[in-house]
Amino acid sequence: MLRAFLLFISIIFFFSVSAQKKGFQQGSYVTNLGDTMRGYIYLPESGQSLQYKKLQSAREITDVPIDDLKTLVVNNNSYRLWYGRRSVTWLDPIEMEIKNVDSFRTEVLMLKPVYEGSKYSLYEYIDETERFFIGYAGVVEELEMTYRKRSEKEYRDMSLMFNRPRYSVYAIYRLQLMEILGGKVTEYERYQIDHTEYNVQHLKKLIREMETW
Repeated sequence: MLRAFLLFISIIFFFSVSAQKKGFQQGSYVTNLGDTMRGYIYLPESGQSLQYKKLQSAREITDVPIDDLKTLVVNNNSYRLWYGRRSVTWLDPIEMEIKNVDSFRTEVLMLKPVYEGSKYSLYEYIDETERFFIGYAGVVEELEMTYRKRSEKEYRDMSLMFNRPRYSVYAIYRLQLMEILGGKVTEYERYQIDHTEYNVQHLKKLIREMETW
């Protein structure tokens, strides 16, 4: 019953996110130069630009490169646009199985700001699972969390472990954060990073604290 309910919620959310990308919707965007444009916006499924027109009935359409934009507002929701190749491997929370192994997508994403600081920002994107992105020094990159299914031999070798998992977890995002900090961190900073889980509460707390490092 719980599994069916979660599947239903996931389907509803998937279609609501997909609907955001179809057709012209009222909104605005701010360029990297600080210029604000209000009107109607169409965000394609792929490609490195969005389409903009001043009025809903206007025939004149302008292609706006995503790299030229700082923020985007659609239907009163603020987003940071990101175009790139992202990992879509995730762990099914019900079956505890790895989905879309070694699967990647190149597309335009509307990232929701979670925390925006002077040095670092945290963004969230949800479709099949919850993904996080970090903004720093004018760039945005995905914080990666990947999984690998263990072989039968590996699984058997762990026979003494209670409730042994059939997968390995690779918290790549922790290494990314250390690299962003210059590769050199104190024992305290390393401890904080190593004990940060891949969820909005932990990452938001860490990114906020990184502002003071």
